[in-house]
Amino acid sequence: MIFPSRRHEFLRQLLAHQGGAWLTMAGDSMCPTLRRGQRVRVVSPSELRVGDVVVFGLGSSLVTHRLLARLPGGWLVHAGDLEPRWANLAPAESVVGRAVVERRYVSRLSSAAAALRALRRSVSTWRWRRTRAAAEPVSRPDSYS
Repeated sequence: MIFPSRRHEFLRQLLAHQGGAWLTMAGDSMCPTLRRGQRVRVVSPSELRVGDVVVFGLGSSLVTHRLLARLPGGWLVHAGDLEPRWANLAPAESVVGRAVVERRYVSRLSSAAAALRALRRSVSTWRWRRTRAAAEPVSRPDSYS
């Protein structure tokens, strides 16, 4: 049995030793390119290009999304084909493999816009967490008099 937190490590080792692996899609974020239940071949992530379908190891799950842009500092902008306007950021180190599917053209304008939306959303989330942490009380009294 493979523990969920070790899936991406196992897949990386499998790709390194065997050159590829088959994964079954579990979600709908890559529809219509990849559908739930469809098997997809995953290979080592050598030389990723904008428009490639990439498998990320994020937390304890594997996420398959299309690469929309590369940002300075080793960050990648990615999104599913179903809702490409909801772009996400991930560090380049989180890439586990590249799915072998038809490569779709992603315009520079749309990838730049997706990168800006992802940055805006991550900054607003960071600000919200920072504000929330500052608003929480540091200590609570044990009893009220």
